[in-house]
Parts: sequence; structure tokens; C-alpha cells
Amino acid sequence: LDKDELYECIREGISSLECCPTTPDDDIIDQWVNDLVTHGSIHNWRELANVDPASLYDLLSKTTSTTTTMTKTSSQSILTEQMCDVWVDIAHSKSLDEIMLEILDGDQDVLEALREEAHAGTPRDLKLWSCLPDMLLEEAPSIKRIIGSGDDETLDARKKVEVWCARAKCVLEEFEWLEWY
Repeated sequence: LDKDELYECIREGISSLECCPTTPDDDIIDQWVNDLVTHGSIHNWRELANVDPASLYDLLSKTTSTTTTMTKTSSQSILTEQMCDVWVDIAHSKSLDEIMLEILDGDQDVLEALREEAHAGTPRDLKLWSCLPDMLLEEAPSIKRIIGSGDDETLDARKKVEVWCARAKCVLEEFEWLEWY
């Protein structure tokens, strides 16, 4: 459970929307987060990223009934489908780096090398290299240096790339939204 991640997505989404007629106060945001956890079984931004925005809107518009004492504004009247779309988009972008680091065994340097040298910073990109691991290593030569482990550095690096590509494929099968990135 990481409510802070949910708060971050919601607050960032609200601040990015210029068309919000009324900015929700902390009481309403608290209620939305609690409803996400309690009624939606959404505990962090990764789980939020996997939710259809229309379903999210339906969930919150049915379960949330907080009226703030200061504004007498119902959370249901503030909530819009556009807000839910933005929250899920933000959760996608925050989850993407997290997922890539999991694929790469937490190696931030490898992720940077893949992005900068091979333009392969997403699971979809990595999957496309699965048939050509040696070519990926040619495009991103610093990977061998980063993960090098002795005598047969190229073979070790090739094996790791194959593992990463296989993981990327599995993640793409599990989370369809990753195909968009």
C-alpha cells in the first residue's frame, strides 16, 4: 500500500488540468484515495496505471460522497472523466520507469544506456530487440562495460539482454497499456 503515490498522481493531475471548475480540497482528495484503496483495490500508481479511466470514474462517482464543510462542494460534482484520464496517464509514466528498472534488475545505468545509445527505454522497445541481442549490444556498447563480469563479457552481456527482452515480452503481455509507449 502506497497512498502517497496515489496522492501524487491525483495532485499532479489536478494541477495539470487548467479546466477544472473547482479545485478539490484535501478532504475530497483523501476520500478519493480511500475509495481507490477500499472499493477499487488500487494501492499504488502501478495498480492505478492498469485501470481503465472510465471504470475509475464510475467507481469514484458511485462511492465518493464527501461534502467538504468549507466549500459545501460535493466530490462527485468536482470529479470529471478527464481528471481520471489524466491520473491514469500520470500513473503510466511513473510506472514505466519502475517497470523498466525491474526488467533490468534495478540497474539505472543500463536503463540510461539503453535510452541514450539504443533509443530503447521501454519494454516495447526492448522486446523489439529480442531477436537481435548482439545488435543491441553494438548500439549500446556501454552496456557491456556496465554489466561486464570478466573473461567472456560479451556472452554474459548477451545472456542478460536475452533475459531482459524475455521479461519485457512477459510484462507487455501482462499490461496491455505498455504497448502504447
